Amino acid sequence: MSAKLVLQKHLYDKEYARYDGYELENWRISYIANIFEALELKKEDTFLDIGVGGTGYTVIEAARRGIKAIGIDLSSQGMKKAKRFSKIQLNKECFCEFVICSATHIPLRACSISKIASVAVLEHVPNDEAVFDEIARISIGDSSVFLVVPNAYSRMLPPFGLPYMLHDKRVGHQRHYKAEALIEKLAKRSFRLVKISYSVHIPKILQYLLGASFWRQTKMNPRVWWQLEKLDLRMCNLSTGFNISLCVRKLDKRT
Repeated sequence: MSAKLVLQKHLYDKEYARYDGYELENWRISYIANIFEALELKKEDTFLDIGVGGTGYTVIEAARRGIKAIGIDLSSQGMKKAKRFSKIQLNKECFCEFVICSATHIPLRACSISKIASVAVLEHVPNDEAVFDEIARISIGDSSVFLVVPNAYSRMLPPFGLPYMLHDKRVGHQRHYKAEALIEKLAKRSFRLVKISYSVHIPKILQYLLGASFWRQTKMNPRVWWQLEKLDLRMCNLSTGFNISLCVRKLDKRT
């Protein structure tokens, strides 16, 4: 494992070790809705979340819907917590697994996964090409993939570029992406674009500031939170958003 990955593993192990309960906060509810809708998850699917994190919420909620669901993450603490939460949240009939591994070496057989999500992961990995190769290897024909990555600095609103650069250094981001370059990387691996959108515009930044603990001593009013969330979603076609959300589908070579 590279020194950069070891450092990030330590960072996230420390963060996830503090998790003491399972809670679907508003931002997680919004992500679940966006991911599940984009992937069109069905009970016959096998769903994989690459870099699922310490709550395992996408995998747990997919399993709750009767979908075979797997989460992988580099953090041993994260997977330990996610497994514990899944045992509390799900009945024995639900299929839910969590695996400690790198996104560049996924211990799943080829052509075994029909729906894949990876949110805020690719920018952390030193060799993102290896991740794209693994996604292509494990996905079946006609599978769907949902990715969220940071947008290129040059396309963000100018005042926010420098603060984001400082954030990148703090959390270990290796790169940002231009949408067309990301689409090209996936096209080389037989994936075609289904939908592209952008998120984290001014309403989302305002939502964060109003909800930050240093700004308010009480939780933000849920109605206001969701109003700002809806405003941000309505701006999905504006390429100045901080994040790119991309849904692609693998060409089925059998057809």
